[in-house]
Amino acid sequence: MWFQLRTLGPDYPASAPHKFLMVREVDVSREKLFAILADEKEWPKWFPDMRGVTWISPESERRKVAAVRRADTGSGDVIEHFVAWDAPTRMAFYAARMTTPIASEFFEDYVLEPLGEQRARLTWTVAYLPRVPFRPFMFLIRPRFAKMFDDAADALVRHLAVKR
Repeated sequence: MWFQLRTLGPDYPASAPHKFLMVREVDVSREKLFAILADEKEWPKWFPDMRGVTWISPESERRKVAAVRRADTGSGDVIEHFVAWDAPTRMAFYAARMTTPIASEFFEDYVLEPLGEQRARLTWTVAYLPRVPFRPFMFLIRPRFAKMFDDAADALVRHLAVKR
């Protein structure tokens, strides 16, 4: 069963009521880091909860603003709508639909900054608003998802070290 979420714009993280923030420095250029994040085949290799990513948008509409893809995860499946695709500095999407009813708003933002020729900083923000029935339980739910995203950021760093 699919649950509809709110449509969000690219500035959502600035006003989001709840966030996870993962900041990592990596030993690859931001161009290489962006290429890894842009490649749907790479996600299951580094994101432990990810089973697969497939594009819904036709080939000519992929990898740009308004592109749509599906992420199949152990936590539920997500239809993602891109609101930023600025290679190699930023990509961001919101969840339009999810198979888990936990959130009414969900957004992921990846900002990449150069730290030299072969070094970059990733600032990954996961912003969300829990659905009303789940708000009293966030003290139980939040730590699980915080760990999942933090572990994924660490796994990405390890994955990038192998890809150098």
